[in-house]
Amino acid sequence: MNRLLSTEEVQNKLLNVMIEFDIFCRNKNLRYYLIGGSLLGAVRHGGFIPWDDDMDVGMLRDDYERFLTLLNDFSIQCDIRNFRNCKYCDYVITRIYINNTLIDNEFVADTKLDKRLYLDIFPLDYVPDDNRLANKQEINILRKKKIIGYLDPKNYNNGKVVVAIKKIISFGLKPFRQHILCNLEREMTKYSKTNHVCSLASQYSYKKQYFPFDVYGNPKEYDFCGYKFLGPANSDYYLTQLYGNDYMELPPVEKRRKGWNVYACN
Repeated sequence: MNRLLSTEEVQNKLLNVMIEFDIFCRNKNLRYYLIGGSLLGAVRHGGFIPWDDDMDVGMLRDDYERFLTLLNDFSIQCDIRNFRNCKYCDYVITRIYINNTLIDNEFVADTKLDKRLYLDIFPLDYVPDDNRLANKQEINILRKKKIIGYLDPKNYNNGKVVVAIKKIISFGLKPFRQHILCNLEREMTKYSKTNHVCSLASQYSYKKQYFPFDVYGNPKEYDFCGYKFLGPANSDYYLTQLYGNDYMELPPVEKRRKGWNVYACN
């Protein structure tokens, strides 16, 4: 019988994976950065945001690709998946899935997407310095992401008719899944060695993730639950652009992200 995990138990599982990931990257001389809510948690709380149940890191594209060539050396007993090695993916990032776990996410319950607890690894790609080219890329990325959103019939509290239409569209796109994901990744990797980078697969907008390279720069150590993990060189710039000037203030309870129920499976 599956057992519901507490937020602390979920965080401990993610932390154990992150510890191994950090050791691996340091041994292989791979740069990574805590990003998003994980960086915010490190700066504001010295660890996880208390109500958070996920973990995100970013890697510059060269380090990201090298990491993918070294997966056989990764010792922890987890599955490391992306669209290149997994048939049922709807993302162009890499996820480290934790075995014997299950996320109760009703939106994807009827899909074949992996439903285990995971740590996200986002590629950080070079993007145009020129605003006109950056705006053009932003539009292209959004269009391609919209198509990816149709790959699986996710049910966001839709009626039966909408769900049926989604299933029909998903079925029609099924033979082209890899092509659609490759097409997005090609757009993401279109530029090289510019002065700006962006987490193009992020849920945050292009403009929020559009940073001068030096904001990431040489990784800096941050305290995280008694450990030292790496993050951007300029966390204040990063967090201010992503969350606003008041990022150190706790949001009201009603605006705090509610996580999914996560279960330990036998």
